Amino acid sequence: MAAGPELLIPIFAVSFGIPFVAAPIARALAKRLEARAAKPDAELMDRLASIERNVDVIAVEIEKLAEGQRFVTRLMAERPPATAALPPAPPSAPPS
Repeated sequence: MAAGPELLIPIFAVSFGIPFVAAPIARALAKRLEARAAKPDAELMDRLASIERNVDVIAVEIEKLAEGQRFVTRLMAERPPATAALPPAPPSAPPS
């Protein structure tokens, strides 16, 4: 069975016609969805800014705690041993 022009023309038209029609429609839908999603909510942006400020404050406080820990560790490392400061243990009484 030979494929004549009466069969090839509709196949060609469907194969190449659908993408030329579907592509602009898909592009228009994508632009509409993108425009709708691109508008940030003002209340949401305020909440995000507040969260960002709070995270910055927490980071500063953690850095202060870490600095204090380093200072105390350095002081304890430089301190002389405290073996002579302990009083001798009292003798224990024999059990009766």
